[in-house]
Amino acid sequence: MKLKFFILSALVTAAGFSVFQGCTSEKGDDDAQPPEVVNSGYPDDVAAIIVNKCATTGCHNTQSKEAASGLDLTTWDRMFEGNHTGAVTVPYRADASPLFTFCNVFPELGDTSQLPKMPWNGTPLTKAELQMLQNWINTGAKDKNGNEKFPQTAGRKKYYVSNQGCDNVSVFDAQTRLVMRLVNVGNDAGIETPHMIRVSPDGNYWYAIFSTGNYIQKFSTLNDSLVGSFFLGGGIWSAMAISQDGTTGYVSDWVSDGRIACMDLTNMTLKAMYTGSQLFVYPHGLALHDATNTLYVTGQTGNFIYKVDVTNPVQPGFDLPMSLQPGIPVNPAPSLDPHEISIAPGDSMYFVTCERSNEVRAYRVSDDYQLQVFPGFYNCKEMTYSVSNHLLFVSCTGDSVNFTGKYGSVGVIDFSTLTFVKRIYTGNQPHGIAADDLQNKVYVANINGNGPAPHHKSLCGGRNGNVTVIDMNTLDLLPDYKHEVSVFPYSVTIRN
Repeated sequence: MKLKFFILSALVTAAGFSVFQGCTSEKGDDDAQPPEVVNSGYPDDVAAIIVNKCATTGCHNTQSKEAASGLDLTTWDRMFEGNHTGAVTVPYRADASPLFTFCNVFPELGDTSQLPKMPWNGTPLTKAELQMLQNWINTGAKDKNGNEKFPQTAGRKKYYVSNQGCDNVSVFDAQTRLVMRLVNVGNDAGIETPHMIRVSPDGNYWYAIFSTGNYIQKFSTLNDSLVGSFFLGGGIWSAMAISQDGTTGYVSDWVSDGRIACMDLTNMTLKAMYTGSQLFVYPHGLALHDATNTLYVTGQTGNFIYKVDVTNPVQPGFDLPMSLQPGIPVNPAPSLDPHEISIAPGDSMYFVTCERSNEVRAYRVSDDYQLQVFPGFYNCKEMTYSVSNHLLFVSCTGDSVNFTGKYGSVGVIDFSTLTFVKRIYTGNQPHGIAADDLQNKVYVANINGNGPAPHHKSLCGGRNGNVTVIDMNTLDLLPDYKHEVSVFPYSVTIRN
């Protein structure tokens, strides 16, 4: 992920490009700071570069940082506090670390297009200095004693954001809300579009599925390394549901004559492929009700959902499609267009987002009785629950109605009373969303396809999106927090 490492003025041109004011390194006593170099926490050779050429008067030191994008580079610990748009150093990924990319002027070392170049209005770093920074970051950006800032431990809380446009996943440290790793995903050449990622119920693994790829991939949450993959074949693989014991997964293929892949997640093998002529029409959202062994599937074009008995997942039982409109027959013509379906905490209700009719609908599990219809959820997509707060959060990616001049919103429902609570503007085109009851926060991935210009050039084609955070104490956004991520951020999942 690419984040700002420069001096930002208050001026922004109509084209969205920042106008920068230079920081100046004053000559004098501040030029030679042996105690600061020694006590900075950086390895000595790295400190000689950063402390002497970056953390100088008027630039990225403690006194000047607010005029320099909020970035303080005087110590290793302060560097890892990031700046106003998030992390500036991503361990093991110099190519995603603005600390390196905004300084690099040598094409053989990587991208040189990030502007303005640092040190601002000063002498560029030498190739040897840049190679030293690059190697230091690519080996973990450790302190002078060899310690990592974000050691991969069993107890570390994380959340993950899939970036569809660049085939990578941003791994956030939940405590600091900074990107701690950037993981490449996908098996083939070209962009495979990681559409959904999901952490297993036991928290030990996360899975990625691809809407333009052929594989499902399994990663360890301990160190975010690839554990295994399975070739599903061509399809628009869109959504995933995992059994509570973590052994079985279901993946939908969103095409007119769709199918569901039933996976053995322990061994990464295919148990069964639910397919047949018009067995599923544009299947998308999936939800598994473990108590009744029922798999719910949305038919995204029309007014219906499917219910599949997966007591024996190799030999499932298929019911006729069920209309979501009491008294109105099943109709595949565009109408409600249910996108996602989710079982509420307590297992007695399920909710459906209907992106064309701009509604969220609630149903009783025992008899599919319609309990409530919530209007005004324009172009609603994904859902997440806060169990401790009894709240359902719904991303509305294309909402151009509820906030004048804005595009997108998150709607909040109290699922215990089935009442509407409020709407929140979280950023341009929110999609992926995940509630974290341990931190009392909700993480929102904003696609930002037609929103404000991002601060940084992407790792691939397209424009970067961002992540914002809702504070569940106030049901407002955390102030001054918007962490830029890679292109087309789409799905969010949590490891607690």
